[in-house]
This record gives sequence, structure tokens and C-alpha cells, in this order.
Amino acid sequence: MYMLVSSYILFKIGFGFFSSTNRFDNARGFGHFIRLLDLLQPFILSFTTLMLMNRKSLISKIIFVFFILIFVFYSAFINGAKISVIFSILTIVFTICLFYNPKKFRVNVFTIILLFFIGFVFATAALKMNLIMNNENIDKKSELINGIPIVLEKLILRIVANGNTSYLLLPNDIIEKIETDSVISRFLSSIIGISLSSKIMGYDTSSYSVGRQANLYYDPKVEIAGGPTSHLDLFAYVYFGPFFGCFFIIITAFTLGHIYSAIINYRKKNFLSIAFLSTLWVRSVIVIVEPTIGYAYIIDVFIFFTILYILVNLLMISKKVIYYE
Repeated sequence: MYMLVSSYILFKIGFGFFSSTNRFDNARGFGHFIRLLDLLQPFILSFTTLMLMNRKSLISKIIFVFFILIFVFYSAFINGAKISVIFSILTIVFTICLFYNPKKFRVNVFTIILLFFIGFVFATAALKMNLIMNNENIDKKSELINGIPIVLEKLILRIVANGNTSYLLLPNDIIEKIETDSVISRFLSSIIGISLSSKIMGYDTSSYSVGRQANLYYDPKVEIAGGPTSHLDLFAYVYFGPFFGCFFIIITAFTLGHIYSAIINYRKKNFLSIAFLSTLWVRSVIVIVEPTIGYAYIIDVFIFFTILYILVNLLMISKKVIYYE
């Protein structure tokens, strides 16, 4: 399924990594396909990691490691997200810890440094490719910061101008001045997609996320899609107010807490179940940085894997084997 959908995406719009604007503009009209790939990716990666751990021969292990590396970078190039490789590594680490003892899952300093380095290299490569696609001279030096390459300047500017909603909105009460639509529209656009929700609501629903509004406040004429993430606390404040916003954050914490509790208390070694739980956690933590999308991802996981669960059991009934986990 992943290969079929990704092949269709490649045929229609190409790799998100090589987009001339950004991955959001590049994927307009194909968001549901990208969303399916992003759902399948951690499940495939987690399940394959478990299969690697179960291999006995060295040659078999090498083949699986090679496949995992190819798949990590293939999926990252399809998606185009700078953080894709980091999430893939976290999925692998989380799967291994979940298989042995989920309560011992920790991220040490070395892992953080390694993830930062890998993320930096991939982000720089993606940005360099973006500049090349826009006919920019990547060999010239920065005009703003003496002595550094233009690629590094663009990366710094991206972090400063498009990196964090907090320092874009909180000073000077800018958060009180941005435009909003209904909270129903926010969740609807994340669940059914921006294109369809825009048709239903009669306006471009992509322009009213908190992060997008942060961009539009400083540059109202910007047409390129995207922007910084909205953040749970800022979204709650803008769309629910200070009082009900607290309740929204409590509900979100309660949801994530119960998901995590179910995961760390899981003791069975069923590969399907472990891969499902890894996928659920990797997708659900997005709630912290982009609440409406995170909740949509949680719904995606349960709908898709409920259907998968039913199909697997229907197929296995003939062999009188049913997966109850």
C-alpha cells in the first residue's frame, strides 16, 4: 500500500524534498495521500525493526538494516519534512524500548546530540536543494552575516522568522490582534483536509491556524503555504480563551497520559500490537505542537487500524488463528 501510494505521489508531484517552494504548496490537492503515507511510515518502520530484532543470522540482520535505512530516507524524501528523519529514529528507539521494557525508555544526551546533527544535515541539504530549484547561487556568501555561506544564512533566517510562534506572537500583545475563525473549522480542516473544508466553509481555512496567522501578521501578502506550529498553549488561548483554554489543555494532557499509560504497561510481544502502539504514540505527540492536526492523527490511527484489525482477523479465520491483542 505504501509503495503504491508513494509511486502515485512521485508520478504526480515528485519528491517533497525537491519542491521549489515548500512541501505544503507542493502537496496541494494530495494531502490525503501524504497523510496516509505518514500514517503507514512509522508502522512499517516499527514492524520492520521488530523483524530485525527477531533475525538470527548476520546476513539477514544486515539486509533488514539496509532496508530500514533505505526506507527512512525514501519516506523522508517523499514527505520533505526536515524533522522526518528524526521522527524515524525516535520510532525505532521507541519500538526497541517498548519490546524490552517501555518503562526504561529514556533519551540521553548523546542521542539528543546525534538527532540534532542528523536533523541539521538533512535540513541543510533540503534547504540547499530548495535554493537550487529556485535558481539561487548556493556558492555565494551571506549579505547579512559576514563570512557564512548563503545556505546557512537562509537556515538561520528560517529559524528566526518561521521557527517559533511564541516569540512571534507574545511580544506587544500581537496574539490579541491575529484573525481567527471557528474552532469547528480548525478541527474540520485537520480531519477532512484543507481543500474540502475550504469548499464547505467558503474560504481558505489554511490561513487561520495560529502559526499561519503569525506569518500573516508580519507579511499579510505571503502566498506560500505553511508557517510555524501553533503550540498547544497558544492554540488553547486563542480559540478557547484563558479559562476554557485551561480545560482544553487538561483534556489533552489526560488523553496523552492515558495513551502513554497504556503503552508503558503493555507486556505482550505481539509485533502487530507493538507496531500499532509505536505508531499511535509517534502520531499522537503532535498534539503538543499542532493540536488540531494531532487529534486528527489520533483519529486516523484508530480508524485505519480498526479496519486493518478486522481484515487481518477475517483473513486468519480460515486458519483458525485470531489476533486478540
